[in-house]
Amino acid sequence: MTAHFDLNGFSKRRVMKQTKSNSSGSAFLAAGIETGTITKTVFPVSFPLPENKHTEMPGQHDGRLLPAKPVFENKFLSSLEPSSLLELLPFMERVNLSPNEFIFYPERKVKYIYFPETSVVSEIQILEDGRTLEIAQTGRESVVGLTSVFAVFADPECERAANWSQTVIGGGALKIDIRTLRAQLEKDGFLRETIFEHINSYIRQLSQRVICHSYHSVEERFSSWLLMLYERSRGESLPLTQETMARLLGVHRPSLTHIARRLRERKTIEYTRGRIHLRDREKLEVYSCKCHLH
Repeated sequence: MTAHFDLNGFSKRRVMKQTKSNSSGSAFLAAGIETGTITKTVFPVSFPLPENKHTEMPGQHDGRLLPAKPVFENKFLSSLEPSSLLELLPFMERVNLSPNEFIFYPERKVKYIYFPETSVVSEIQILEDGRTLEIAQTGRESVVGLTSVFAVFADPECERAANWSQTVIGGGALKIDIRTLRAQLEKDGFLRETIFEHINSYIRQLSQRVICHSYHSVEERFSSWLLMLYERSRGESLPLTQETMARLLGVHRPSLTHIARRLRERKTIEYTRGRIHLRDREKLEVYSCKCHLH
């Protein structure tokens, strides 16, 4: 599909072409967005083609016709106004995040902001005794690296990560240059408001994780952590080793092995080498501390 948009005028010209290889109903959108004499190039983002070719939005866009929004698994992107999305998409790139891949390092500059779709990213701190601990988990519900965007406003040299961020479940994501996103924030109030909402959610998660690590048992934390991960990945079988799970929970592997065995005996989970399977979500909820609900 190729689409050309004139956002300065009221008319809209669209040229669509369905590729022969597109048997699944999805295609690559090649869009040139013309603003005055500046043309932004096409972006390599794949999404299912909507049935409606365009949507009229009088009042919000002076009666102009805008194309129907692309369908994204990432909830942040799917919640944006079409006009906000159209400004961002030409600069976005679809990537695949490999399991255990580090995307941010402490004190290193953040170049890209990530919008997970099928991947899940853990934010990690290292304790004084050398143990690691996951302090936040982000999947398709939000964005990875948002706090660094606002550090740029104060000082361009401050766009650095505070913690390690590592892919715990590999999969797809979209990314955008941090300064491109900042430039759009300065002129797009709705985008700014949406990002503030997600930062508030991120802060709530950090606060809840502090309580969880301080007051709840390892079994409760492990059960709740698995439920968070299943929700974000939308799968019932996850490629996880006990070593990885113990590292992210900040516990010794023998402790986690004992708890996992106990949960398996209760028929809530099953595990094989390198994979863990959810058997009974309701039972796992019983043994969790409910922090995944906050």
